[in-house]
Amino acid sequence: ATKADDANYLSTTSVSYPVTIAQGSQDISITAPPSITYGHTDYDITVDGAVSAGALTFDAGSSTACLIDTGKLHVRSGSGTCVITASKAGDTNYTADTSDPFTVEVHKATQSIDFGLLADKDYGDPAFTVIATAWSKRQAGCWASGRCSIVGTTVEITGAGTCTITASQAGNDDYAAATPASRTFTIAPASQATLTITGPASITYGHADYAITTS
Repeated sequence: ATKADDANYLSTTSVSYPVTIAQGSQDISITAPPSITYGHTDYDITVDGAVSAGALTFDAGSSTACLIDTGKLHVRSGSGTCVITASKAGDTNYTADTSDPFTVEVHKATQSIDFGLLADKDYGDPAFTVIATAWSKRQAGCWASGRCSIVGTTVEITGAGTCTITASQAGNDDYAAATPASRTFTIAPASQATLTITGPASITYGHADYAITTS
């Protein structure tokens, strides 16, 4: 500090007064969806309070449910939790900082069953195969009701009427159970060959009973 002179006083300058400037602190926080679903596109992560010129890094810990790829949250499996943090390195002006852990719930994806319509049949038609596949890429289990039976994927027709095949998929680690899908088809009676009766062209009262044959 310097004070100019006047008529009564000479000018003067103070001795230097050292001031230490400490690095500023960062207050990093992250925002992400509180819950995520398997199979969804990667989720954005927003970071606030990171003001240094240092590198920004993310950490998902030891979670098997998710990972962080190029700053986005990627779901690895369909259940569990994911605890993520963001860290910003310091520089000459700011100290390094790490956000508080942010917990994300990971949920299984829903799925449906791809099961095409079944064509009507006639009684006596050969057995046929049905395939129903869930979105989890796993084959759905099937059961039958009505005038049919099923073993594995092979349907046997047991009579005329209707047959309903129902497919279900219990799900797995990544997908929830699917809503069962049912397909019903009609089974028409089989046609019989023309029936021919053969017997005597004329008969006489008192004669023993006559034979009649059919073919």
